[in-house]
Amino acid sequence: MKGVRLVRGPIGAYERLPHGEVELIARAGDGATSLYVSGARATALRKPTAMSSAIVIRFHAAGAYPFFGVPMRALTDRFLSLDELWKGEPLPFTEKSDVTADDVARLVETLARRLASGRVYDPATARGARRALRRIREMPRLPQVVDLASDIGASERQLRRAFDDVVGLSPKQYLRIVRFRRALAAARRKPRTSWCAIAANTGYFDQAHLIADFRALTGKTPNALVLCDRGRRWDSRYRPDKNDNF
Repeated sequence: MKGVRLVRGPIGAYERLPHGEVELIARAGDGATSLYVSGARATALRKPTAMSSAIVIRFHAAGAYPFFGVPMRALTDRFLSLDELWKGEPLPFTEKSDVTADDVARLVETLARRLASGRVYDPATARGARRALRRIREMPRLPQVVDLASDIGASERQLRRAFDDVVGLSPKQYLRIVRFRRALAAARRKPRTSWCAIAANTGYFDQAHLIADFRALTGKTPNALVLCDRGRRWDSRYRPDKNDNF
């Protein structure tokens, strides 16, 4: 797991920017708690909701696939009930009208028990996908898909299958989103840096291509996205660390 957060409400919307990571959400409201999985995002999401509180577990890219019983491509750009994925297995604290720090530990323990039980999705392609992700993290300049596949000793088709199984995005989609995330992170770290410089440093052809990519992925210009606190309420809780995928 990358991180766990307890979010206190009221919460009017669940928001995510494009990302290669999966989230598990325990959403409290209307006298009960429901558990959902939010898959990797190829586009931005804003989902109105009425939550009094929530637990959000975010998994590293290629870190969620053992837990949910399906290829990660089945979750991409979707928001699914955990009950549907776990086929009626008992879920923790669904009777509660609010979630607390104690429930964070219970949810993490539930995931740990599932992993220990062996009831996991474990495709043969997982190792190749993890190797490719490590290479991407190590590269200051993002590779072409054909070069990434060659670097890990796979064909492009094998690499696509591996990413479908354990990431949920194609290698091309994932690299595009990593480039977007790097540009956004650079702008947040140093707000006075010009978008022209950020484009040059993160692999865009020029500033115009960066702006077009931000619009296509999020519906916002780069400046509007950086200044939009509403769009960062969820996303900014998970700051990049040395093990992040971008």
